Amino acid sequence: MIRIIYLTLCFSLFAISANANEYYVGIDHTQIRSDFAGVDAKPTAVTFKLAAELYNRTFLELQTDLSQSDDELLGVSIDASKTQAALIRFRTPNFDSFSYDLALGYAKTELNFTGNAQVYDGIEEFSGFAWGGRISYDLPYNMRLSADYLSRYNQDNLKLDSWSVGFSYHF
Repeated sequence: MIRIIYLTLCFSLFAISANANEYYVGIDHTQIRSDFAGVDAKPTAVTFKLAAELYNRTFLELQTDLSQSDDELLGVSIDASKTQAALIRFRTPNFDSFSYDLALGYAKTELNFTGNAQVYDGIEEFSGFAWGGRISYDLPYNMRLSADYLSRYNQDNLKLDSWSVGFSYHF
């Protein structure tokens, strides 16, 4: 909870200094897929996102997740205990209330492995370049429905990515 408050304060200071034309806050239901050499686990999380427009339809978006459920892989329970991302999003103009985004940035994902100590037990952090895309649909009252894909990590025979569906409110 403290990290959410901290992110909100940092983002507010940034947005005030950036003189952004548009801001948004949102919440998503996220499924994080951990693919280890073809075998995968899919823990879920709730994603909170904050964004400010830096330039014409270019946004800085900050995301943080709260783990919602875990999944099992080879007798080991996998939980996405902490995930965060900082992304630059490039949005297309609206076409029939739809818009599309391309995201480039940095993501950090912490996975908590518990259960079978013979296989693996502990916490691992994966971070690096992230990319993704989003399809959004405009709703009344400055709301937007979106479906989002984010590739968080893809190295060393390990792939971490996420799919999410959620709402955002635009100021």
